[in-house]
Amino acid sequence: MDTHGEIEMSGTTVRASGESISAEVKHSFELSHVNADGTPNVTFRALSDLVISHVPLQVPKLLTPSDERIKTDIKAIDHEDIFHRLQDLQLKSFKYDREWGEMMGVDDETVRGLIAQEVTDIFPEYVTVKSEFHLTENGLRMENFTQINQQAIIVDLLAALQAQQKRISILKNSPVKNLEVQVPSIFPQVLHLAERQVRLMFLLETRPVGPLDLFGLLLAPVETRMAKT
Repeated sequence: MDTHGEIEMSGTTVRASGESISAEVKHSFELSHVNADGTPNVTFRALSDLVISHVPLQVPKLLTPSDERIKTDIKAIDHEDIFHRLQDLQLKSFKYDREWGEMMGVDDETVRGLIAQEVTDIFPEYVTVKSEFHLTENGLRMENFTQINQQAIIVDLLAALQAQQKRISILKNSPVKNLEVQVPSIFPQVLHLAERQVRLMFLLETRPVGPLDLFGLLLAPVETRMAKT
């Protein structure tokens, strides 16, 4: 420990053992890797209210506490409301700016996602605002830094899927399906009546038509039906 209260441990391998190892820090706990030029590069940090990884995470499984015994005020949800609001979310393609990309280990690539400020108007429950986001080593400081809860979106996609499936089930059992079967069966009758109408219009335009002519035209469909029976 030096006069500034700083402790430095270095070596090819540094080991610590015990039943538990604890450390108390005021701002953040950081883990760095050394670059080829010898400069440190922070890859992991733990703040008082946030854990940040600056490199991709590879984990075989993510577990979320979901035991009924730790939950209160359990209620059913409005699937239709979630279904409609999800359709209002606008996916965008974008790149992260150079400073953020270098700090977070993100390549200069185009990605798809949501803009937190736009999501706030539709799903305010998805968005968390950090009053001050501050990373010490590069001087990054942002006020009202907005973040999106991607896990909440995934859960609501299940609600939207269930709402959509319910709509499909209702449609399958609706009279519309029966109507689709009935339309082909009545089409010949509609065509026959249309032909009679054309004949009537032709007679009216080409020669005088008497009452008996009209009676014959109107009676013809009835006679046709009687002949078929």
